[in-house]
Amino acid sequence: MTKRGKNLRRHKRLPIDLQYYLVIDDDQYSGHISNISLGGAYLATIESDAPDLKPKQHGTLSIKTESGWVSLFCEVVYVGSNDEFFPAGAGVSFCSKDYATVSLIWNCCIDYLVMDDALFAPLVD
Repeated sequence: MTKRGKNLRRHKRLPIDLQYYLVIDDDQYSGHISNISLGGAYLATIESDAPDLKPKQHGTLSIKTESGWVSLFCEVVYVGSNDEFFPAGAGVSFCSKDYATVSLIWNCCIDYLVMDDALFAPLVD
């Protein structure tokens, strides 16, 4: 939700707990993803000695799955300040929405899914 209350999300989010590492330039961040959708993911924990993440940075997000690591190009779109209104963590948007990317995201989630045709359907306002 934005400050105005309008939901800008196009896809439903799936609660999930997967390890990740994110590389931006030569800086590496790691932690756990708490939810994922076809549009992006929420990095709930961020561990790094690198500089703080900032919106509009681009990098490669690698997600640990049952069958190995999956890598996706992404953009940081949100960085939380860990106050009462904005939780700590970072939101990333996947830069590519092609079939190969969608397949990689789907495969990341397959072990956590209760097969529901509407899970990744676009949200209706």
